[in-house]
Amino acid sequence: MKRNWANDPICKLCGVEPEIPTQLCKDCPFSKQVWSYLKQWLDLSTLDSVGMTRSLHGYWRKCRVKFDRRQMKRIDGILIYFWWNLWKEQKRRTFQQKSLQPIQVALLCKDEIQQYQMATRPIVGDD
Repeated sequence: MKRNWANDPICKLCGVEPEIPTQLCKDCPFSKQVWSYLKQWLDLSTLDSVGMTRSLHGYWRKCRVKFDRRQMKRIDGILIYFWWNLWKEQKRRTFQQKSLQPIQVALLCKDEIQQYQMATRPIVGDD
C-alpha cells in the first residue's frame, strides 16, 4: 500500500481483516489455528497463558520468558518457522491461487522444525 501497488489490502488467510504484520502473524483466526496445532504437538502448553499484545516483538518476549535460557533458542526457532510458513501461505494464496488448510501449514512448520533439530543435534558416539 505504501508503494501504491494495486493489491487487495485484506488478509489472504482469513479474508476479513486488513493485512498487517500483527494480523498475519498472530491475530488472524487462520494463524491462531496453526499456532494452536503447533503448541499442542510441540508440548508448548505453557504458552497458553501468554496474552496477546499489540506487537509481535512484545508477544515474542512474553513467550521467551516462559522458558529458561537453554530453551529460548528453541522457542525463537519455533516462532520463526511458524511466522515464515504463514508468510509462505499468504504468498501461495496471492501468487499461485492455491491454499492449504491450517493443519497442513502446521504440519509444514512441524516438519521444518524437526528437520532443523535433527540437522543440528550433536552426533552421539562419533569420535
